[in-house]
Amino acid sequence: MTPLRQRMIEDLRIRNYSPRTIECYTRCVAAFARHFGKGPSALGPEQIREYQRVLVEAKRASWTVVNQTVCALRFFYGTTLQRPALIEHIPFPRQPKPLPVVLSQSELARFFAAIRNLKHRTVLMTMYAAGPRLEEALHLRVADVDSARQCLRIAHGKGQKDRYTLLPPTLLQQLRVYWQASRPAAAWLFPGRRAETPLNSTAIQRCCGPAARRARLTKRVTTHTMRHCFATHLLEAGTDLRTIQQLLGHRQLETTAVYLHVATPGHGMPRTTDLLAGYRARSRARVSAPRPTVAAVITQAADAYDARYGTAPAQRRLLRDVVRCRTAALGGHKQLCAQCGHEVLAYNSCRNRHCPTCQGPARARWLAARAGELLPVPYFHVVFTLPAPLGPLALVNKRVLYGLLFRAVATTLRTIARDPHHLGANIGFLAVLHTWGQTLQHHPHLHCVVPGGGLSPDGTRWIPSRAHFFLPVRVLSRHFRRTFLRLLRAAYRQGKLRCRGRLAPLAEPAAWHRWLEPLQRTEWVVYAKPPFGGPHQVLKYLARYTHRVAISNQRLRAVADGQVTFRWKDYAHGHCARTMTLDVVEFLRRFLLHHLPKGFQHVRHYGVLGNRCRGATLRRIRALLGQPPAATPEPADHLVELPSRDACPQCGTGRLVVVATLAPVGALPRTAGPLAWDTS
Repeated sequence: MTPLRQRMIEDLRIRNYSPRTIECYTRCVAAFARHFGKGPSALGPEQIREYQRVLVEAKRASWTVVNQTVCALRFFYGTTLQRPALIEHIPFPRQPKPLPVVLSQSELARFFAAIRNLKHRTVLMTMYAAGPRLEEALHLRVADVDSARQCLRIAHGKGQKDRYTLLPPTLLQQLRVYWQASRPAAAWLFPGRRAETPLNSTAIQRCCGPAARRARLTKRVTTHTMRHCFATHLLEAGTDLRTIQQLLGHRQLETTAVYLHVATPGHGMPRTTDLLAGYRARSRARVSAPRPTVAAVITQAADAYDARYGTAPAQRRLLRDVVRCRTAALGGHKQLCAQCGHEVLAYNSCRNRHCPTCQGPARARWLAARAGELLPVPYFHVVFTLPAPLGPLALVNKRVLYGLLFRAVATTLRTIARDPHHLGANIGFLAVLHTWGQTLQHHPHLHCVVPGGGLSPDGTRWIPSRAHFFLPVRVLSRHFRRTFLRLLRAAYRQGKLRCRGRLAPLAEPAAWHRWLEPLQRTEWVVYAKPPFGGPHQVLKYLARYTHRVAISNQRLRAVADGQVTFRWKDYAHGHCARTMTLDVVEFLRRFLLHHLPKGFQHVRHYGVLGNRCRGATLRRIRALLGQPPAATPEPADHLVELPSRDACPQCGTGRLVVVATLAPVGALPRTAGPLAWDTS
């Protein structure tokens, strides 16, 4: 960096310019110097005039680019070089004044519905309902959301100015839905890939065009369109211009007055500042057809599946629970909105761990219990997969084979980590069993979340792993293969394995040993993912794995004509999103492949983080790391004071109160379809 560039940056920082402005000004001055191949201090009025002409005529730069260049050159020559006489040779370009593009509320509802990413949708809904600029919305912190006063604090906005803006009840409800789904780990309300930085603005800008096309909008929609809609709709609802100016953070009233040219007062806009209320109402009105569910598939296919394959008692219990979940068959309660009197019938959950509807509350409780167990160290994600030839044996001996998988993985990780040639420490970790792939085929594998380090053999110090490397994958793979096959042979000798059906020949020891020989030469897949960004990102990541079932209702696209269409991700071809259509009986067969034996623990802790010694070990590790127990960060919960399910779906502001308990009405007939009042 040249001394002149450094001096300009220092001058900008002294005057408290924002980092983005500093980057923009230095880039513009550098482009000016590059055009002439000389240092900017050696260029004068003629070169400045020539460069402006090139920008306007040859490059056809936009007014924004030309204006940024003029501001940068005026600052450089007037402040950094102390040559104020040159400023009069750098005129500002005449600003065009096109009218802003404004969407109607129905168009906005279609636009928001077409945004598939919840975080992106929440950012744009915040810009529309509260009016912040894009960078202001992305730099919101959790503490800026004042739900008690129903206002949103914009800190260090444009011009380094703070202000307060609206926090309508419907936006607060949307933020709570977003919070419960993603639980941002850092102080940022919308964190980026790294928890310490906010979401990049490019991600939001790039989602607008595709969403507008999916919504079939002919208007050009950008992120700033949300602010135009915010101001215009408030003006149409009767809000005075001065109030809108303050909410937008405009310096001059003339800037806000442009919306007088596009607003149509009294043209169908409700007199309210909760702009998203209409969006909610239209969204509910559009949902007429019931969403496809796994329960609907079971209702259609259970009899045909039983006739073709037969159903074990445990499988019948699972199918019965999923069909009855959140229906009148399990009872429930009646809720009444204290504000508008709207009635809601909410039915009880089945709480079966295989049910795709019941996992949210269970996952939330489990993660809340784990929040205090995180350590301020990097975490690694290691995946151990059983080879495909072992799949049929595992299906017949689920309890034994899955138990051996846990034991082999635990032995492998702890043994290799204790080796002085690798880490030389006693480690602890969490292991979660998954038995499915994206297309519901049988694919047993174990997800392990491991802190990056461990206790020394004498327990007196913490030994950290390398920043981006935990243990060698090839060594883990070979040890895992050797350990699992040793345990499998022992189980065979002890008569713990059942060999029936196509596996019946394996009951002969000679055939058994011949069958094992190829497995000794196969490379067993062990995959280690990069470390997480921080401890709280581990919690967010664990939410994807701990209480997941084979397929969720959200992945189902259609259930009709005896077929099921669902989404899946093709990891072999760039993680592309694809759809697959199966016969309902085949879908149900794949779904039941992943039924676990009763009482089988599919989430387990090992090593120094095992259940028996976890509390004492965590206290010792925190002491060695210099982290007192009270310093363990807790997730901010003020966004979820009022769970979204307790908010009235009719008015969006009232709270639902339980007024009656509904008794179970008995088992549903197997031919009955989903009830119209299913609250799932």
